[in-house]
This record gives sequence, structure tokens and C-alpha cells, in this order.
Amino acid sequence: MVKRKQPSTDLGQRLEVRKAAHLWGQDTYATQDKIKEELGEKVARVFTIGPAGEKQVLFASIMCDHGRMSGRTGLGAVMGAKNLKAIAVRGTNPIPVFDLAKYTPLRSEANRILKQDNEAVMLRELGTAGAANYAEYMGAMPVKY
Repeated sequence: MVKRKQPSTDLGQRLEVRKAAHLWGQDTYATQDKIKEELGEKVARVFTIGPAGEKQVLFASIMCDHGRMSGRTGLGAVMGAKNLKAIAVRGTNPIPVFDLAKYTPLRSEANRILKQDNEAVMLRELGTAGAANYAEYMGAMPVKY
């Protein structure tokens, strides 16, 4: 059963709510792949929970892009409590930039700076987990909430 809402035909927007019982119990990688396959959208972004979120484990994460995660505050458990397995999005409209002529050189400069920034290099090479000791040393470890 699929519920569809078309908020505006001129914008080409579509919202669908689908049953996901066949995905329940699947890990996040399998869920992302299956949803992309069902949608026929290889470039869709799928935010999903795995068995930990389904069981409402208090530190469950939301996963995306086969390894990206929203892991703080147990948001995966919140999705599980709402019986929400996944959210898939696919954008096709351009993102408007107020002043593209000013934005483009600023973006290029920011990218140059990030390529040389010690913390950015360390995160790129070691990942978030590899940054734990460095973040603790810098006083930036998110353990004080």
C-alpha cells in the first residue's frame, strides 16, 4: 500500500510513504541497497536504521551512504520507536546560490585551506574513530553533555 501526495505538480515534487516490513531485521547496508533498487534511483540518499534502532538501543545510529552516520543522542532509537525504517531522498532541482560570482572563489579558497588543515587531513586519513585521541587532546571530545 502506497500513500502519495503531490504538493505541487509544477515543482515535480512527490512524497511516498511505503510499508517496510520486508526490510525489518535487515542491516543498514542491505536496506540502503534494497530501497535504491525498489525506487530505481541509484543516486538516492537513504537514511536508515538497522536492528539496533529497531530494538530501540539507546545509542543506535542512523546510517547513510554505506558508512556515514548520525550517531549521537540515539536518533536511531527514535526512528525505531516510530517504526520508521528509512527515509530516501532524491533531489533534482538546482540549489540556488544568492551570489554565485562571490561564492565560487570563496568555496575554492575554503577547499584549499581544508586540504592543508591538520585536523581535516587527520579526519580524512583516519576517519572519525581515528580522531578520538586528537579530539580528546584538543578538548573537543563530545563527552560533556
